[in-house]
Amino acid sequence: MHSFKLVLTLSVTALVLASCAMCPCNDPKRVPVVQGKFCQLAVVDGMTCEACAQTLVANFGKQKSVTAVQADAKAGQVKIYSDSEAALSQKTVADVVSKSGYTFKSLKSGCN
Repeated sequence: MHSFKLVLTLSVTALVLASCAMCPCNDPKRVPVVQGKFCQLAVVDGMTCEACAQTLVANFGKQKSVTAVQADAKAGQVKIYSDSEAALSQKTVADVVSKSGYTFKSLKSGCN
């Protein structure tokens, strides 16, 4: 019975890992983003994996004026989109980054 539980556990783990590997969230280029008219680019230290990036996406997504967020862990960047010029202040961006467990480095208007 013990070996059956081990095999079952390993099978479920393999299935979860395979699902995660195919998830579009693992490649920021494949994630569809409905972009707002205005974009801000935040540079963040400490994002080491896609889970880190998704944490920032979720936390920035809670902000009122934000319409979309795209984070790239490898580049250490977060693109924050909004429909109005009432973009997030540098203090707000720094607070969201800090409360997410990362280090805020800089913020600029425009994502080019």
